[in-house]
Amino acid sequence: MTAAWVERFDPPWLSVDGEHARALERELGREVHPDHVLFGRCTAAHAFAQRTYCDDVAFALDEGLAIVHLTGKGRAEQGVWPGTSLFETLEALQAQMALDHEDWTRDD
Repeated sequence: MTAAWVERFDPPWLSVDGEHARALERELGREVHPDHVLFGRCTAAHAFAQRTYCDDVAFALDEGLAIVHLTGKGRAEQGVWPGTSLFETLEALQAQMALDHEDWTRDD
């Protein structure tokens, strides 16, 4: 699966594919531990977008979607890490990305 089913991403989100996406998927597999909400749900996870200013990655799962804050430690984490937000629909994920875009473009 690729981001082809998403027309475009507004900043701060960028499309990812190819080897970069595979590397993010491998990192997700290393970080998820048996007590994590994604354990057993991310065997076929596909990375399709990454937030530019942090380690958040959008993944398509077997069922649903997720934004995951990868830690980059290359090993299983503990507790709630990697931080994860689950979305049942593409529309719900896009709503979160729209909020991220508003935050990105807001003049403070």
